[in-house]
Amino acid sequence: CFWSKIFKIQNFKWLISITLVFVLNIQTVWAAFISSIPNDPNFLDQSYLKQIHAPEAWASTKGNKRVVVAVVDSGVEFSHPDLQENIWTNPAETLDSIDNDGNGLVDDIHGWDFVENKSNPGPDFQAVKNDLGFHHGTIIAGIIGAVGNNGTAGVGVNWQVSIMPLRALNGVGDS
Repeated sequence: CFWSKIFKIQNFKWLISITLVFVLNIQTVWAAFISSIPNDPNFLDQSYLKQIHAPEAWASTKGNKRVVVAVVDSGVEFSHPDLQENIWTNPAETLDSIDNDGNGLVDDIHGWDFVENKSNPGPDFQAVKNDLGFHHGTIIAGIIGAVGNNGTAGVGVNWQVSIMPLRALNGVGDS
């Protein structure tokens, strides 16, 4: 009958439409996944990122600078090329030897060093140290938020984040 032929044609068109939508969605998801693989040379050595399915998550988000993560450790080398772009900056503080934000910490622009009570929260390069204790804060900060897809070293879980370095441990890992 004429109507049954029309019905079959309509169902076939509907099936083609669904198939095209499915294929286009798969291509979009695949393209998003592929675009979330960073070009950082050490990424392939960072097996923990694959274990937590970070590349799949990066297809949805790579972090946000409005998220502030405090790293309370042995200090963070905030001039590190893979971290400097993600180091928190106190918007209420100015480098002028005045406590502009009224929190009792003078010039705490990028965090605070509670070991030596000073505004530079980086590791103390002159103090007694061991490799793990000395670099630990920087390593942790890198895992949390090394800038991704910049062709430098590795990549963090969050490509964009604000890391607030707070030094509470010395170069050997003691408080």
